[in-house]
Amino acid sequence: MAPLSALAVVIAWVVHGVCELIDLLTFACVMPAEGAAGAVMFPPVLVATAGYYGTLAAVRGLGRAGIPVTVADADKFAVSKWSRYAKERVRCPGIREEGNRFVDWLLSFGRRSTEKHVLLPTCDDTAWLYARHRDELSKVFHVDSVTLDAIYPLLNKRQLYERCLALGIDAPKTRFLSSQSDAEKIASEGPFPLLIKPATQVLWRSRLKGEICADPSWFVRRYMVHTKGYHAPLAEYDPTTDWPVVQEFFPDAADCIYNLTGYLDPARGISALRASTKVLQVHRIGVGVCFEHAEVRHDLVDAVTRLFADVGYAGVFEIEFIHARDRYMLIDANPRFYGEMAFEIGRGVPLPLLAYYRALGDDDTVRSFADAAAIPGPSAPRVHTHGFGFEVVLNERLLSGAMSREDVRAWRRWKTDPVRGSTDAVYDAEDPMPAVSDAAGFLYWRARYPVDFFRDVVKHRFRKQASGDASVLDQAKQIPLPPRDLRNRAS
Repeated sequence: MAPLSALAVVIAWVVHGVCELIDLLTFACVMPAEGAAGAVMFPPVLVATAGYYGTLAAVRGLGRAGIPVTVADADKFAVSKWSRYAKERVRCPGIREEGNRFVDWLLSFGRRSTEKHVLLPTCDDTAWLYARHRDELSKVFHVDSVTLDAIYPLLNKRQLYERCLALGIDAPKTRFLSSQSDAEKIASEGPFPLLIKPATQVLWRSRLKGEICADPSWFVRRYMVHTKGYHAPLAEYDPTTDWPVVQEFFPDAADCIYNLTGYLDPARGISALRASTKVLQVHRIGVGVCFEHAEVRHDLVDAVTRLFADVGYAGVFEIEFIHARDRYMLIDANPRFYGEMAFEIGRGVPLPLLAYYRALGDDDTVRSFADAAAIPGPSAPRVHTHGFGFEVVLNERLLSGAMSREDVRAWRRWKTDPVRGSTDAVYDAEDPMPAVSDAAGFLYWRARYPVDFFRDVVKHRFRKQASGDASVLDQAKQIPLPPRDLRNRAS
């Protein structure tokens, strides 16, 4: 595999060089020149975690509005750095691995800058770090007024569950452990399968969303693997996160994840909301690659409004619910930019601009944008995908036998139906280089770690989970098909 790996690296570097040349030639065409007569001068923005698709959506949304965007990341190949709308690209310490150094770097960047940048959170790590160091950062950046006391209860699953219970918001039964003996007790009591989840994704080393455990005899071993997995700043701030949470698992709900998203400010009565259903994801517990438009449920809006009012949060958000047994249960809260944010932008909600003007304290402009985005237009897209990831998932499932050729064709027809329209997390005809970077990065990692590819392809056919419960395992790893009515329309 060494020649393939070397070839992938060469291809990636060549493509990056081409990208840099294209940026130099085209950037002036998409951004107003500084100081040009008649040009509107906006405070610049700094965004980090450039490899996240939500960051890319923000870079494009802000850049197209004429706002200068600086993209910071330790990875030279992060997709947002390749966007033509990134006015400046800078290298910074790794956020997750070097959180304190990253904050020091931010303060140094802010002091050196001739203009005060707007600092926008793009992931759980930055949301927590910016809120924790808000007093220091606000001296050299425009930052959101949301406090750590408002952010952390949404990012921490224990605190989120406790808030839901207190407010009467439905959520899957969740148990909290503080020792190995607690794990042994759960192993003896069940019921299984259960879902082991990190207490928070903030500065979480492995980045795994969680693990399904179907066999009591393996539960303690698998649970202990996930303990004490946080980098120092978070581990010191909240030692209880050393112990993952254990949640009841609904095997039939993976293709029934309802996302309520948008902008919400309960105190000021400002909202711009959209909803979608996650219909395909990379793994049973993982990142979605395909979303379908859904109607906003007002009962869930009421629940989220009460939750935000209780903790004191306002701003951009994504809240996930699983739909099972005629219940909508809250499972995750993201008080920051998120992966499928391009879908909301395509459906008329300019979330990056709402966050930008909120950080500047311009409530009138925020309200104006939110009011204009109240209802999606008739031509709004109905489907959102990560096109490259979508094809990767389909082909891996086809090779593994988890999907038939007929299923794959149905998915592709469903995605490309021109009547409904679609948005893509990465590809944009006006800004193509991030898609090239994304594909090159995927090929590079597949060539460098071919065992991962082989494992993903064969796991549905050959891999046996140590539980030995094949029926539960098959149910837990089943890949959802498009909703029946959509499959019929696609045909």
